[in-house]
Amino acid sequence: MVVLLLVKKMISESEVKKILSTILDPELGHNIVDLGLIYKINVESDKIIILMTLTTPGCPLSGYFHHTIQTQVAAATGLDPDQVEINLTFDPPWSPEAMSEELRLELGI
Repeated sequence: MVVLLLVKKMISESEVKKILSTILDPELGHNIVDLGLIYKINVESDKIIILMTLTTPGCPLSGYFHHTIQTQVAAATGLDPDQVEINLTFDPPWSPEAMSEELRLELGI
């Protein structure tokens, strides 16, 4: 009898950040990392926890971001979507200063 054992490779925070940098804000046309929406990434043995914000508390894209982040991170890491936890905070509130320097320069801010 042959038994196959699949071992999931532990992914780093920087690898998760690369995945997140492929997700664009559909209204602003820039990725959520450069926009400064991602505050913290925790990689644990059985899940990934992402702390993020939105540009405004009433942002209508909250559900879109939650679904897109869960599915894309899960697909890229081999985790189930329910193992990708997204926590939303508005403390501190988002401001243009949270954007990457390159994006601020590109936008003339």
